[in-house]
Amino acid sequence: IITMPMLVGLDGGQKMSKSLGNYIGINEPPKEIFGKTMSIADNIMFKYYELATDIPMNEVKKLEEDMAKGEAHPRDIKIRLAKEICAQFYDKKTADDAEAEFYKIFVNKDTPDEVPEFTVQSGELKDGKIWIVKLMVSAGLAASNGEARRLITGGGVTFENEKISDPDFELPGENGILKVGKRKFMKILFS
Repeated sequence: IITMPMLVGLDGGQKMSKSLGNYIGINEPPKEIFGKTMSIADNIMFKYYELATDIPMNEVKKLEEDMAKGEAHPRDIKIRLAKEICAQFYDKKTADDAEAEFYKIFVNKDTPDEVPEFTVQSGELKDGKIWIVKLMVSAGLAASNGEARRLITGGGVTFENEKISDPDFELPGENGILKVGKRKFMKILFS
């Protein structure tokens, strides 16, 4: 019998598990792998280096020491980890592209290169507008009206970079980018 240490999930508490939703899937898109890796807590990222990369342990220990001394920024060490994990399942260029996309979205607060589209049919409009909660649920950006309301009141919803804070807001029939949370984008088109 061979025993191996368990990889802690993204939440930092329980084992990595798809059923717990705290996992990085090996068949996920590179941007997802990169983004999820960047969400790992600083105190557990070295376990990921140890268990999920081919980097020699002496090099990992050096990174850990440099971070403890303040000679290396945790974000830079985590970016390297994200690129290493992404490159294992794809390739170096794809990992570099995922890093560039991460910087574009989270550092520069820009829109991703590829944004899915959702078309609102004219029959769904009432007086040329659509209720934001209904739109979010229809577009798959929220699982329920209640979740959509929580996201809006929590300040996590913008349309064309304008924050929407009223769950009763009605969006005018104008095309634009709807952003929910930090990572969900949808191009809203009106027919």
